[in-house]
Amino acid sequence: MAARHAELIKRQTRPVRKRPPFLKRLVLARGRVDEEIERREIAVAKAALSLAELRNKIVALQVRRNKFDDRIREYNDRFRPELIPGIHAWRSYPGKRGALRKSIIEILQSRAPEAVNTNEICFLLQAKFSLQFQDADEYANFRHNTVGNALKWLVRKDWVRRLHDPKTVARSGVPGVWSWIKSA
Repeated sequence: MAARHAELIKRQTRPVRKRPPFLKRLVLARGRVDEEIERREIAVAKAALSLAELRNKIVALQVRRNKFDDRIREYNDRFRPELIPGIHAWRSYPGKRGALRKSIIEILQSRAPEAVNTNEICFLLQAKFSLQFQDADEYANFRHNTVGNALKWLVRKDWVRRLHDPKTVARSGVPGVWSWIKSA
């Protein structure tokens, strides 16, 4: 044990060779560049993997689109499916993505502390965004899916309080009632 202790003391007392500061800076700079190269190589490998996955997904989607085209041509051989433009769902409403949810928040805030039912919200949204529905089913889907899901999201965030029993509303067809609770 004593010999080992003496060896440790001997190592600690060895003279340390001073390196010039410029050499130290060069070594550190080289180390940083080397680390950056490694990070970039990892990023390139991940990007290549992601690119391959994206290409596979595109091919799968093209196959699926071609199946739809074939089905459309079965029903009407004069119809040209390649002329159908892509659908961007959030672009249905003017403004940026999230404009509908922001409008719902504005409606609820403007009526606070009073309660607002789902039909009133839908009516105001329909007027604001100039929405037109083909039939009652399309309007019901908009009310239930689009507006209902946005309101449920606001409830989960504790910004809105649900003043109705969801099970009763679903069975009876009576519109839900909501009130704004989030403070600044």
